[in-house]
Amino acid sequence: MEQQDFEVGDVESFSSGKDLNYSRSATIMRQTLKVQEDLSREMKPSFMEIKRDKFGNETKTLTDDSRYRACSSIQTLRNLLQCDFDSDIEKDLKGIDKEIKDEEERLLKKEKSEWESLDEAMRFMIIKKGLFRDGSFNRNKPYGELFVKFLLQKHREIFESLIRLQKRNDFYKGESFEA
Repeated sequence: MEQQDFEVGDVESFSSGKDLNYSRSATIMRQTLKVQEDLSREMKPSFMEIKRDKFGNETKTLTDDSRYRACSSIQTLRNLLQCDFDSDIEKDLKGIDKEIKDEEERLLKKEKSEWESLDEAMRFMIIKKGLFRDGSFNRNKPYGELFVKFLLQKHREIFESLIRLQKRNDFYKGESFEA
């Protein structure tokens, strides 16, 4: 049996192969593809799905709101690209954020004025059922749905701005290879 000599390297700078595989462009590409996938789905609110097995047992599953999922995906992409923002996109995003905030305030104000127009007994009954929370959209009213639709549209605009930013920063580059 042959004896082999080996040296112990510098253990302070040791890193495994996994540590070297992070690629920011691959991460951004994956998130962009996730946004595209989420936006291409049917946009519907969450709902309770009830399935029964052959023994009559019920399994309840709450599906998530695909509209909020799409908005969250776009927000994640926005967070990833934030270090690349230029003055153009900062201006675009501030304008869109302001539109979202203004629309939310406008719809909440309309809902509150409708709430204040109800008589005392009706308000008491609605509060008791847990259908009213001050400062947020309430179930069984159309204002929350209107806001979600508006929010999704504005997030689509944010996504378009982020794609334009990626083009300005030359993120789209072809790879050359020999066959």
